[in-house]
This record gives sequence, structure tokens and C-alpha cells, in this order.
Amino acid sequence: MFGIVTSACRRFFTYRAQVVQTPTQALAHFAFLAVGGWQAEVLGIINDTFHSPANAIKLTLASRPDLVNKSVEFALLLVGSRACAMINHSDSYPECTASFFRPGFGDYQKAAVLRSFEADFDLLCRCEALALHHRGVKKVLDKIWWASHPVVRLVLETVKLTRCDPGDSTLNDLLRSIHERWPDSKGPEDCHAELRDESRRGRHPGVSKERRMYRVSTSTVMRKRGVAHSVDITDEQIVRALPALKRQKLVNSWKPTPSSWPTTLASIMLPGRSWSSPNPKSTYDAISAWQWLKRWWNSDRHHGVAPTASWRSKLAPPLAVLFDDRAIESEAYSIVTAPLEWGVLVWPCLPSSLPGYLKLESKGKPMKWVFITEPSHINVVPYEAKYVDGFGIMLHIGDPTPFFFGAIEAGVGVAAEELMSKQQWVERSSSEAQISLLVLGFWFCMSLVCLLGGG
Repeated sequence: MFGIVTSACRRFFTYRAQVVQTPTQALAHFAFLAVGGWQAEVLGIINDTFHSPANAIKLTLASRPDLVNKSVEFALLLVGSRACAMINHSDSYPECTASFFRPGFGDYQKAAVLRSFEADFDLLCRCEALALHHRGVKKVLDKIWWASHPVVRLVLETVKLTRCDPGDSTLNDLLRSIHERWPDSKGPEDCHAELRDESRRGRHPGVSKERRMYRVSTSTVMRKRGVAHSVDITDEQIVRALPALKRQKLVNSWKPTPSSWPTTLASIMLPGRSWSSPNPKSTYDAISAWQWLKRWWNSDRHHGVAPTASWRSKLAPPLAVLFDDRAIESEAYSIVTAPLEWGVLVWPCLPSSLPGYLKLESKGKPMKWVFITEPSHINVVPYEAKYVDGFGIMLHIGDPTPFFFGAIEAGVGVAAEELMSKQQWVERSSSEAQISLLVLGFWFCMSLVCLLGGG
């Protein structure tokens, strides 16, 4: 089971280790991920698990009868984990700016990409101005940790100042300097291999700090990757070095002395720092907050939806099938792969020719965002994974359950009392707002009557 479900991940990592080795190759790879290319891996996980007849038969004929359901659960959890780890490349800054370097893009396509960056910057600035007197917008905006990051602001300001000119050298150099110098795992892995070789060659497996520094600096790891670096010690330089320098312990020069630090360095290194230091969860939540803020600003706010209305999204039960009764049949079903704070990453499910069965989408870039603002239209549908001859593994669905009840039954970590209190608070706030508007309208009419009567 493990080998079948994870085969797509192994193919992805093998490709990256073999192909992505130089800064130029890394830039092309980041550009591919920035336009949604990362979905190829998660699509491979779904196809290997659900739509490969040979794999489905292997899982069905295994000794354990519940292996199909276990495999489906593991595959969906893996899809959610890998999606959260890679979605920043296409849905967050500054990673998404690598799409500017997509191979095959001409000036027209690059200008369109820059205009999308400019539109995002305008939206961000408007929301920042609105957040000064709107607590709901401020609450969402505070989750987007990169909104005030100097690198992001520099890139977006440069896009604005250059008026989305794809031929501007300053903008090209800035974006290239960011993405070509992003670290990846291949360099450290090669350096670790050099150190392991050094450890095997000695009588003792331990390697001193001086020897580690010497081994890494004299290796050809950086040169093979085409990365410019200043440390490159040759044997001739060692022979010509002064005897006193050879006898000096380099470890003494590596020990930091806080008394000699500049004031700015001390403020950075010592406790009490104030810049953003996100963990994986805050990174994922920031992406969901940014995508929800874009959705709210462009459409939902025009329909009277509150900027914090999408908090219900985090109540979506993981791996549950959701049914939206407002959507058309081909878009009504989706399965939750990663519920985040302000949105849900889902995988579309399509109705099949067999009544009561769903199949997972197997083409294109299917993963999408869903923001639950009106839970009365969302239902949780129970299902069981089954192998169907000629179709592969499909989901046999049952009767739908209202969203809140489905969330409570699944045990998503929220108490029923808290859930109902939040719902009542929203309804009470709406009622109080309507009453306030009626009172204000009444006093306005009375004042107008008095003014006209006095005239």
C-alpha cells in the first residue's frame, strides 16, 4: 500500500534531484511550480491510487479487506500534506513571482503576469487602509505575515514603479536575484556526502570543525552547480600559506563575541525580535487568509458578506465529502484534503454513470479553494471506498448531513456550545444592525420633518 500511494512523490523527488542542480534549472523549476505545476505530483498520487486498474486490483486482492479504505485515507492525507507544502509557490508571495520566468512566455504574457502582481498590490494597499477602521479586515490581514515583509514590498513597489514593463532591467535583475539564490536541498546533501566521505577515510568517525570547513570549501559542490562563491582554497594556496597561519586554530575566529557586535546585529540576534517568524501552520493559514481576502474583496463584499465570515471553513471535517446544493451537479461534490483557518483545499468529485458513486477528478489542475460562508447550503456526505470493476476505486456515498452536525460528529475540535454561541452571536449582531438602521432612519425622517416644518 505504501509503495503504491507514494510512488508519485518518489518520482517528483527523483526528478528534482537529477534535473534541478544549477541556479538556472532551479529558476525554471520554480517558474513551473508558480503556474500550478506542483499539482502534477498530487494528481499522480490520486491517479496511482484511484485510477490505476493494476494498483486497484492489488489493493483489493490483499489479505486485509479494509486495505482499500486505508489506502484512500492515506492517499488523501498525503495529498493534503503535499499540497500545503507546495501551494505557496503559486498562491503566496514572493514565491509566485517566479511565474514571470516561465519558459515560453513572451512580453505579452509577462506583462499580464506583472499586471496581476500590480492588482494584488493595489488590493493589499486598499485592505490595509480599510483595516484602520474595520476590525474584521484587520483580523484577516494580520494573518498574512508576508504582507509587511521587506522583500515582498520591494518587489511589488518595483512592479508598480516600472509600470509592469517586462523589459525593465531593474525589475528583471531583482526577480532573478531572488529566485536564482533560493536554497534547495541538493547543495546541502552534496556537502553532507563530502563530509561522510571524509569521516570514512579517517581512523575516527568524528570530524573537527576546522576539517569540516576545509572539506566543504575545497569541494567542487558549488562550482558544479554554477554558484559563484568566494571561498575556494587550492593545494597551491595551502603550500604558500604562512606557517603561523597553518598553526592557528580557526575555531577561535568562528566564536562570536557579542561585545563586538554592531547595535543592529544585537537587536536581530538577541531575544525580543519583532519580525515575522512563521511556522508551517501560520504559513498555511496566511495563504488561506490571502486567498480569502482576494475572494472577499473581488466578489463577496458586494453581497454583504462579512470579511470574517469564512471562519467556518476550519470546521470542515478532514477527508469528508462536501455537497453544495447551490452548484451544478458536476461541481457540487468535493472532498476535503486540507481544512485551514480561512479556507479549505478540496479535490473535485464527479458523478459517475453508476448511481450513488463518485469518482475523483483525474485531469488538469483540479485542486481548488472553497470558502464556507453559508453553511446552510453545505452538507457532509458519508462515503465508503470500493473497487468497481472497470472503474477503479470509487466512493460509494450515503445520505447527506447538515454541515454543522457533520462537523460535530467528525470531532473537529470545536464544542457544540461554542459552535452554537458563534452562530447566535452572528445572528444577534445582524438583528442588532437592522434595528440600529431602523432607529437611525426614524430619527433622520423626524429631523427632516422638523426642518421642513420650521422652514
